Amino acid sequence: MRRRSTTVTLASAVLGGSLLVVAADARAGAAWGDASLARADVRIELSPDGRAQITHTVGLRVSGKKFRAFAIDGVDDGLEPPDDQATLAGRDGPGWPATATDGKGGSVEAFVEPAKEPRKLRVRLGLDGVPRGDYVVQVRYRVDLARANAFVRDGALTRFSWTAPRWPEGYDGGKIVIALPAAPTEPKLAIADVGGDGEHPADGVALLSLKRGSLADELEITRPHVPPHDDTRWILRVDPKALPSVAASVAALEHEHREAGVAPAPHGRRARTTLGVLAGALGVALGIALARRDRDAQLAGAFRPLLRLSPTARSIGYGVTSALAIAAAWTSFPLLGAACVLAAMALATQRAPFPAAEPRAVGRWLAVPDAAIAPGSRAPLGPFDPRGRTAKIALGAIAVAFGAAIALLSRRDPRAAVALAIDATLLLPLFLSGRSAQLPPDRVAGAWDRLLPIAEGLRQAEPSRVRAIARTAGRAIDEVRVRVEPRQRGASWLLEIGCGLVHGPGGARLCPEILVRTDASSGLAEHLERLTRGAPALRGEDEIALALGRSPDERVLCVRPAEARPAAIVARATALIEAAEAFASAAPAGAPRDSDVTSSEQTAAAA
Repeated sequence: MRRRSTTVTLASAVLGGSLLVVAADARAGAAWGDASLARADVRIELSPDGRAQITHTVGLRVSGKKFRAFAIDGVDDGLEPPDDQATLAGRDGPGWPATATDGKGGSVEAFVEPAKEPRKLRVRLGLDGVPRGDYVVQVRYRVDLARANAFVRDGALTRFSWTAPRWPEGYDGGKIVIALPAAPTEPKLAIADVGGDGEHPADGVALLSLKRGSLADELEITRPHVPPHDDTRWILRVDPKALPSVAASVAALEHEHREAGVAPAPHGRRARTTLGVLAGALGVALGIALARRDRDAQLAGAFRPLLRLSPTARSIGYGVTSALAIAAAWTSFPLLGAACVLAAMALATQRAPFPAAEPRAVGRWLAVPDAAIAPGSRAPLGPFDPRGRTAKIALGAIAVAFGAAIALLSRRDPRAAVALAIDATLLLPLFLSGRSAQLPPDRVAGAWDRLLPIAEGLRQAEPSRVRAIARTAGRAIDEVRVRVEPRQRGASWLLEIGCGLVHGPGGARLCPEILVRTDASSGLAEHLERLTRGAPALRGEDEIALALGRSPDERVLCVRPAEARPAAIVARATALIEAAEAFASAAPAGAPRDSDVTSSEQTAAAA
């Protein structure tokens, strides 16, 4: 009798085709009604390298005149015949001999061969079938479960599952023996929940008997009765020391996935279902959040979506693509997850609105005290605008939570950390677009926030010469500037500092600019232009332009410094003032053109 290997495991049965279905061979003239099932036992022997030998012991009670064949359905792909001497000697083509005995202990000829259908073995009995009586048939084959990636790591243990053989009729005393190499930790058996991926103890369903030895452990599972078409799925967790080669191959496979950036796929139907439900719920929540963000944004300005779709279509699309991105990031589809993330971000992104190019009403410039210009900050557009307190708290909490989770996962499972980081990017367009910072800047309150530090810097030298001026149209102020008056009354120049509106990829912004108004006949504007172009800018190149003024006999030199810090603006304005005064002292000109500005005494009441 062949000596059995002591290195055995349940995994062999699991993946390796222990689904036995006795079916009639119509071509041989036999029907399943000619025999009944008396027993169906399975023994699985697993070696440390993950190779398994599976033995199916099938008891038949033949009631017809002849019973010729039955099929074993559900065997593993890539199975091989046993490698013992007797089997090798009896091989005929792809088939090999099996062992069969009758009720009196006599030997009966049996032969097993691959069927035409995939994952099936056909077992023939006798030369032309067997007569009435009881028979026991043993079918053996080998399968490499490690090559089939049947094992996965489950914490500190190695996990695999096995679905029991299914039979068209029930039988009593079903027995499964799982033999595996000895290890310090005893194997643990559980049963998967029906239709799900949870599990419950095997107690109450089967009788368990564990025989531990110095070389091998044997776990015997006995079921008093096995119902017809039983598809119980057994889950076995074993100590990796029992299967060292298998544990090494699993670690190597995980390393390859980690290097490839593939996230660990959830195991089982329940885990996939849970992931799908969670991804769907998050997708719905994100879609609703985007609809709220867009509604608040459109009430404040004409934001331009990156993709020109209706708000409803973009909200639905954002929710669906976000759900797909979350699900794909946590499975073995990283490229699909990345594509869905890009699609979701494109659907959620809002571009800054164009500033309204409306003609301004006729107005006039008035000298006003600083207190007349109320500094103000825009209110947040909604709960997702980072300018608001709620959004700041939420964004900070989300950043801390994601950062801590990614840092924790990066030590235990880098692939999961990458998947979580991918999911976190879905929130970026929700908080960072469609916000108040993208709206066109306020030409009054926003400009004065930039001009007030400049005015204070200029007032440190001669505060009486620096004053704020405002353009009024009716009772409203639509623009503010800082004016520096010359020391000599009647000088031919005036210097003003305002904020121009500059358009860029991120929207419009306010940039300080210096305006020097001079008489066209004085030549001061040309002189200052030559000096300014020859002077090095503090950073980069200044923008310099010489243009006509409000009247034909006025010239305006416009300087937009590359360095927009208040100190840099003050330094450049001071240099222009000194140059203008030096030029006026050398060649005095006519009266300045300041008739459009009312004195502070005349406008104090209006301010």
